[in-house]
Amino acid sequence: MSAARAIPEIGRDSGENHSGYGAVAPLTVASDIDSAIRCLLAESIRRCPKSREQIAEQMSALTGQGITKVMLNDYVARSKSARFPAVFVMAFCAVVGDDRLQRFLLDRRLRNLLELGEHSVEVNRLRGEIAESATARQRKPKVKKAS
Repeated sequence: MSAARAIPEIGRDSGENHSGYGAVAPLTVASDIDSAIRCLLAESIRRCPKSREQIAEQMSALTGQGITKVMLNDYVARSKSARFPAVFVMAFCAVVGDDRLQRFLLDRRLRNLLELGEHSVEVNRLRGEIAESATARQRKPKVKKAS
């Protein structure tokens, strides 16, 4: 799967998707959701510089449960019936440094609130940069030209 492939989202029916993967139809069938989760897991693991063994070991440390490379492989494989437990989601995202799985699991209202908060943080950051730049310009001594 290429990075440009659309990652479906649960319950999105507006056709608008702010995840960076383009507009997609809402998921309504459990098999679609299962497939999307497997896809997200595989993509996150592929992008992570850690080996599957390292991911499993670090997830085990965070969850207090034994997680193995074989288990991760089973969660990713479409041919397996193993399903990724919700209790592993936070640890997985923390270990691989990718929060797309957590975002995928949010409903539209929570996703919108999260995005609103992120936009607010960005606006405040930009306001701070503008204010800092204006202050620096005011402090800069004016150089007189020699005649």
